[in-house]
Amino acid sequence: MREALAWREEKGRREPAGFEARLQEWEAKLSARMAEKRRFTDRDNARFARRLRKQRRHLLRFLRVEGVEATNNRAERALRPAVRVRPKTPRGARTHAVWAGLLQTLRQQGRETLTYLISVRTAPARLPPLFPPPLWDTS
Repeated sequence: MREALAWREEKGRREPAGFEARLQEWEAKLSARMAEKRRFTDRDNARFARRLRKQRRHLLRFLRVEGVEATNNRAERALRPAVRVRPKTPRGARTHAVWAGLLQTLRQQGRETLTYLISVRTAPARLPPLFPPPLWDTS
């Protein structure tokens, strides 16, 4: 993954065919390292490999799709202040989490929060979408 992260920085300076060939190499390496037939001596490593296999098609998406980040670090940092002030009751915590997520999503999309909330309140049957339709096949 470190190699892939470094390579991503050079994507614009590389020939598309060379970049694609390198990406295919990484895909093959990843597949070999997490193969079902591979025997792991450590149970944690085996469990981690199973989890990676489930998410296999997403692991290097950040190299193929412009704007997709390799990690969720930025999102985690953005929510950290909200976690510090989270209410103590289960209902309060759930409500706070939903509001924090909604407000952060609107902020990251550069959308006007008040305008969105007013449209939700005045026309709940026609909620404006928070996310655009996917640009790739999700099946």
